[in-house]
Amino acid sequence: MAINIGMFKLSSAYDSHYLVNGQKYQNKTLALFEANRLQLPISQIEWYFNDKEFSSLDWSIEPLQSLNDLYKLRARQIREKYDYVIVMCSGGADSTNVVYSFLENGFHIDEIIASAPLSGLRDWQDKSNDISPENTISETKLAQIPFLQEIEQKYPQVKITLNDYFEDILNYKDTDWLIRSTDFPHPTTVARYDIEKLPHLQKLAETDKKVGVVYGIDKPIINIKDGKIYNTIPDNAVNVPIEFAKFENYSIELFYYAYSLPELLIKQCHMLARWLYLPENKSAKDFAYYNGRPAPNRQWNNGYYQRAIVPCIYPNLKKKIWQAGKPQYNILANLDNWFYQHHGSLRVHDMMISNINNTLFKLHPFYFQYKEYYDERGNIKRYRHGLKGFFKTYYIGEINDFQKINC
Repeated sequence: MAINIGMFKLSSAYDSHYLVNGQKYQNKTLALFEANRLQLPISQIEWYFNDKEFSSLDWSIEPLQSLNDLYKLRARQIREKYDYVIVMCSGGADSTNVVYSFLENGFHIDEIIASAPLSGLRDWQDKSNDISPENTISETKLAQIPFLQEIEQKYPQVKITLNDYFEDILNYKDTDWLIRSTDFPHPTTVARYDIEKLPHLQKLAETDKKVGVVYGIDKPIINIKDGKIYNTIPDNAVNVPIEFAKFENYSIELFYYAYSLPELLIKQCHMLARWLYLPENKSAKDFAYYNGRPAPNRQWNNGYYQRAIVPCIYPNLKKKIWQAGKPQYNILANLDNWFYQHHGSLRVHDMMISNINNTLFKLHPFYFQYKEYYDERGNIKRYRHGLKGFFKTYYIGEINDFQKINC
């Protein structure tokens, strides 16, 4: 399979790359293809994410600043760094808190971009009582658009752009979409974050202005092991933003996973660790990771964990946000159910299926994560639900220390 490696590059304000046989790859899928060619086990692939900065810190020391002060500081940091600030907004808790961190503290956002496949939803019926992953697209009308309307009324000076990406899906190129999807090979991944097509951003790329594209990435993940608490950073969260291959003056900023202000993530971790050990939050704690795996005897539900911790890490979000459950698999994820239902007969859908079966699944089996289920005869079956994950883990403290004081 011939792949143009040169076209995949990332302009970002963070260091994320994979090392395969001494060669750096910013794109995970390309790294795995190379490792597969060399017949390397997964243990010989290394993922680096802000290692120099994060590894030099003592994560067990809680910053003295309040969490809201750190959100304000992070917004100011980005505002002072760039001439033009764009916030990518899904309407969920993470991006909503990012927007508030700027605007409610007096820091201007030049543009909010909200992506949705509006022209492909002609027959879709939004159901507010259905919070299954199959109904994720209803977040567009039940959460994302109402939030944009609120911002438009309160802050009319902010430019709001609706990025209708349905046509972009229809124009996917063979294997290109697959490589760029990295951990999330399903229809909407690439199109959702690809804003290079927007004419006003193309014009901005021709200027000498520094442009920062801000993503609400990501929530802390508490990992409990042998009486100790850790924070785990997964590579698939970092791999969400799409590459700006053409725009050299654009940089991606991860609002929460920032090496320029690591105190923010560390503060979140300490507050969350205390909060999880409050009696009233036991059910949320039960969905935290234990020894790198879900809590014993509980089906891991990443969506429940992420929703449950919002009051602790985003104390200023007073209004409940409508959100569907998180998908439990990444390959052809069911959050794109609207596409499979209404557009499954299209050529591009057939191409995606073919690329996954004939290209992605050519990788060695140990490059995948698996889930098990019982078939109708009671036999255990396995399916590949995503690419193998890589993690960075940092020690936060002893469980006993966090059980003594409140959040």
